[in-house]
Amino acid sequence: MAVSSMTSSPCIHNVFQLELLLETFDGLDYVLSKDVADDMTRKARLTTCNECKKAYECQIAIYYRIGFGLARDIMESDRHRKLSGLSEFEFNEKLQNLETIYGTRMLPTDIVEKELGIVALVGIDLVEQYQFTGRITAAANATRNAIEARELEFGKDSLSTAKLKATQAQIYKAQGFISKAEQVQHDVVSIYSKKFGEEDGFTLEANSVLGLIIATQGSLMSAEQILRKVTSKFEAGLSMQHPQTLFALQHLGTTLYFQGRYEDAAEIFRKITDVRRETLGELHLLTIKAQIDLASALQGQGLLNDADTLMREISQKGSHVGDPIITSVISLSLVDLYAGQGSMDLARNSAFRARNLLEQQLGDQDPLVWSSLESEAMVWGAKAEFKREEELIRKSISAKESLGDSSMSTLNSKISLSANLMRQAMLEESRAEIEGVIERLGDDFSFAPESVFRARDLLAQCLWLLGEKVKAESEHQKLLNSFRNSFGDNHPLTLKAVKSFAAFYQGQSRWQDSIVLVSTFLDACRTTGKLAGAAIDLSTQLVLAYRERNQYRESISLCEEAIGWSIQTVGPKHNDTLALKNLLAGTYFYMGQAGKAEQLFQILMEEVAGRYMEMYVVSNLADVKTQQKDIGKAKELLERVIDLAQRWKDKGHPDVIKAKGSLLGLRLNHERVTKELLDEVDENVEEKIKLFGLNHPTTFKTITDKADALLSVGDLDGSRALYDQLENLDTVNILQNKLRYATYVAKLANAFFHRKDFEKCEQLEREAFEIRKQVLEPDSPAILTSMANLASVLCQQGKLEEAETFMKHVATVRCERDGRESLLSLDAMNDLASIYYLKGRLQESVAIFKENLEISERIGVESPQAILNRQAQLSQAQRALRERLSMRTE
Repeated sequence: MAVSSMTSSPCIHNVFQLELLLETFDGLDYVLSKDVADDMTRKARLTTCNECKKAYECQIAIYYRIGFGLARDIMESDRHRKLSGLSEFEFNEKLQNLETIYGTRMLPTDIVEKELGIVALVGIDLVEQYQFTGRITAAANATRNAIEARELEFGKDSLSTAKLKATQAQIYKAQGFISKAEQVQHDVVSIYSKKFGEEDGFTLEANSVLGLIIATQGSLMSAEQILRKVTSKFEAGLSMQHPQTLFALQHLGTTLYFQGRYEDAAEIFRKITDVRRETLGELHLLTIKAQIDLASALQGQGLLNDADTLMREISQKGSHVGDPIITSVISLSLVDLYAGQGSMDLARNSAFRARNLLEQQLGDQDPLVWSSLESEAMVWGAKAEFKREEELIRKSISAKESLGDSSMSTLNSKISLSANLMRQAMLEESRAEIEGVIERLGDDFSFAPESVFRARDLLAQCLWLLGEKVKAESEHQKLLNSFRNSFGDNHPLTLKAVKSFAAFYQGQSRWQDSIVLVSTFLDACRTTGKLAGAAIDLSTQLVLAYRERNQYRESISLCEEAIGWSIQTVGPKHNDTLALKNLLAGTYFYMGQAGKAEQLFQILMEEVAGRYMEMYVVSNLADVKTQQKDIGKAKELLERVIDLAQRWKDKGHPDVIKAKGSLLGLRLNHERVTKELLDEVDENVEEKIKLFGLNHPTTFKTITDKADALLSVGDLDGSRALYDQLENLDTVNILQNKLRYATYVAKLANAFFHRKDFEKCEQLEREAFEIRKQVLEPDSPAILTSMANLASVLCQQGKLEEAETFMKHVATVRCERDGRESLLSLDAMNDLASIYYLKGRLQESVAIFKENLEISERIGVESPQAILNRQAQLSQAQRALRERLSMRTE
């Protein structure tokens, strides 16, 4: 039997060459570097080829020197260098060759394929990958160690150091260490500028990333300047389809979005979406991400129909991409968009679907799963289901603590938990939680400034609710001073601290303190010309403060000035501009200039059509129509408000509940009061108490509306019980505004009128009248209402001369201002005719009643019952006049 001879194949000496691929590996997961180092160590131990063994030992020596997959260790490096047979000079030449080849930055595709065994290296964002897999802290440590080794070997200005630092900056940004991220990215820009010049693509790309980091820090104007320069260079030197151009545009769009310039941001995101569709296809994740950004910008503009159409398209794509992880990421993005529209049921379903998919794919210990938990928690919080929100936040925190109790992600979750506990009125628990977070964050306000602001602002709110107002004020002052010293007067976070502090003052009706504080910083914004979003927010706050103090002229002047700023900075169609116009019209209404207010609201209606703000403008116009006694139109408008609110919000959303309360109040005042209507009111009150509490003005108003309605049906005991309940509350602090308090006093006066306690009624009516005279212009609608009410109660007490004086003035103003044929004039003249009747001036009384009836029948806007009532009054007066004339004849 023949025995075949077997010979071993000769070694082909194919050893991995890090010199060729270091730059490529620096852009990959740090774990791959460790895998290569481990593999090289194993091969060096097992190989029988002496030539390969020396090559492996040389590679290992390099790894120890530059920290590639191994901790830097000079002694170990030298040991392996000796085993490789290289002299120190030869070895150092190899090290320098690493930096030289790194500088070429361009590698043929076949080398990458040969060395790595793969054709392409395409994946999701590296830092997102670290976050999703819970390795962000380990990645930060590995990157920091590698940078230290490179700096020791090649110097701080080496290209390999720059690339690793670019990754480090993104890691810091993801961890919330924005100041550190900015500092490191500045280093990256500096290195590339020195090596390649400021116009080089890598330098421009590094500047693009720096711009986004600066925007995240809050310096939005500086970020915009950097990014506009970068994008113009890319667009001029590269095509619109080039990835560097698109990413730079993405950063610019995001910065404009942060500024509230949603229209400009939408234009950029639309361009990116179109290019992504063309180059990558409809279902590519980058295409979908661009559409998500576009939907956010449309939503910011208030273009909810357009945003909703796009969101439905995104949702459909999410179910067809074929990757459950990507589907889940899309669902999580939709949660924020749905929540932004107030569609909390859709947001909840999207969050729940994302969490189920992620738990099936990743288990319950993955950071992406934890993100889905917090998204779902946010939804429950918005629906006032605070216990369910708390449960999910605690579950997320428990899982995150495996990353280290001091990680920013964990601390941010604890801030959310503290806010949740405060909403549940668990104030001591909330305080303990947030104080623990603040202790870990420390006193460095430049470190994770957004988180520091949230934590300290939350502590101030908690102290206030605990009744520790002095400590709360001190905390607000400390927060403001710290951000002012760290970032300056015009930084967005400084201005947010001002806004929060002013809200603290306003919550205590310290309107003057609020005005002084906000005015100081607004003047600083005027001086520097920095009148962007934060300054416009402060203007809105100051306009409201002036209005609450009934300083209407100051309120209108500032509002008109702020509209000009807003048009200049964000455009005439921006929500901020439209909101200020709505505020201006509302101020005219509060002043009693209903005609001017109606004119402005009607113009504004055209500008807000199709936006969510349309609901607020329609509601305000309904108030004008109610004051003008055009009840049918007012009801129609309020029904439209509810329809608009329910189109975008869930049925339990605060805006929907308030809208229903407004309509119910109108119906209580102007329709027959039935048990069914009262049941609807009770349901609305219960919903308001749940959402806002008993001590909230909107709850208070609906209760007083019901109390008034009970008077109209003779239920004096029921009305008294409700007013007694309200009198036990701190009505002045609840209502805060003098005019709202005057309205309450007038309603209480009406209750005493129905109880026939006319002396008490007169006392309260005069109190309401005096308050209104102090804060309103003469002959405003509210003052005329007070005079008419006083005339009525004076008549009941036989004080007809003073009653006539009041009512004659009301009727004269109404007829001159609103026209003789307006419903307001008809009612005023009718009341004057009734006083003439009581005084025995029957001819004058009959003449007015007759003219009123003729007008009512001619204009045809009153109900048949109202016309019958006018006929009855005329008949009664005519009968009395005939009887008098008959007596004279006799």
